[in-house]
Amino acid sequence: MHPGLSQRASGMTVPQSAGFYERKKRNSIMVTVSLLVISVLILIIGVAATTRTQNVTVGGYYPGVILGFGSFIGIIGSHLIENKRQMLVASIVFISFGVVASFCCAIVDGVFAARHIDLRPLYAGRCHYYSSLDEKDVSFQRLMFLQRFGERFH
Repeated sequence: MHPGLSQRASGMTVPQSAGFYERKKRNSIMVTVSLLVISVLILIIGVAATTRTQNVTVGGYYPGVILGFGSFIGIIGSHLIENKRQMLVASIVFISFGVVASFCCAIVDGVFAARHIDLRPLYAGRCHYYSSLDEKDVSFQRLMFLQRFGERFH
């Protein structure tokens, strides 16, 4: 039997102190706040990716909004006395939708990015991979750059 639990005559166990619930509440708030921080990071990175790409639509910041709203509801719900259960259920629902949306957005963004990659330089033989950067490779890359763009960068 757990050392912090005592047994009633009916056989049900009850925590001996209110510290048990306070510890559970504190742990749940820490997890929910960390989820809120992660969702804000998802939102920031998604908005940055959306503003950087011009030809590819990126929708990776939508799950950040949904997860942030769910974790915000969870933080509020954990501090309520009345309607606590409804708020926590709503939090679980929004967090679940956010997780599903993040997987869907990752797949959709990957497909869109793969469809919009320009493969013409690869097929033309202009894409080369160098495993080491010694002086010969660097001078060859500079020569190829100057041949392509001419004398305007001298």
